[in-house]
Amino acid sequence: MKRTLSVAMTRAMRALLVIAPERHAFPIFERFDPDFWNMA
Repeated sequence: MKRTLSVAMTRAMRALLVIAPERHAFPIFERFDPDFWNMA
């Protein structure tokens, strides 16, 4: 899954919407810099 997400993120040109349930923690999202990502 990590590799698939990386490919999707690099191919997204203008916007990328990632939806994940709040009750499940995804370690990959912890590395996102909030200055560059809207993590609402």
